[in-house]
Amino acid sequence: MIYKRRGKQGRPPPRDARRLWDGIFYITKNGCFWRDLPKDFGPWKRVFNYFNRLKHRGILE
Repeated sequence: MIYKRRGKQGRPPPRDARRLWDGIFYITKNGCFWRDLPKDFGPWKRVFNYFNRLKHRGILE
C-alpha cells in the first residue's frame, strides 16, 4: 500500500497501526510497564517508539 502525500515528505503510516494503537490503549488502560506489553501487540519497543513519536508531534498529550 503506497500513500501519496501532498507537499509532505517522510514515511507512510505503519501497516500495523491498528496493533500499535491497541498496544497504546492497553498500556493506558492497565497501567503496566512497556516491557510487560503482551506479544500480541508486537515488540514493546516498536509500540513505545510509535507512542513517543506521536507524543512529541503533539498528537497525544
